[in-house]
Amino acid sequence: MRPVLQDRPADAPAELVAAVVLLGERAAALGLSGWIRNVANGDVEAVFEGTEAAVEQIVRWCGEGPPLARVDRIDVVDDTPTNESGFRVD
Repeated sequence: MRPVLQDRPADAPAELVAAVVLLGERAAALGLSGWIRNVANGDVEAVFEGTEAAVEQIVRWCGEGPPLARVDRIDVVDDTPTNESGFRVD
């Protein structure tokens, strides 16, 4: 399963960085592999690989939004795992 999360975080750059780092820490704590990054239009993209329960939990948490983020939408795409190793913030 390779869900892709897209959300629109808070406008301030410091808040954006904090939200992405917090999400990365939460994903790593759940034992997920993958990555998270900001994209030019202000969205955040992430790939989570792990157990179905852990992926569902992080996607649910993203829907609630990290404390400093405003989530407008989440687009989840199931894909074939690419065997990511560890979790990184790009």
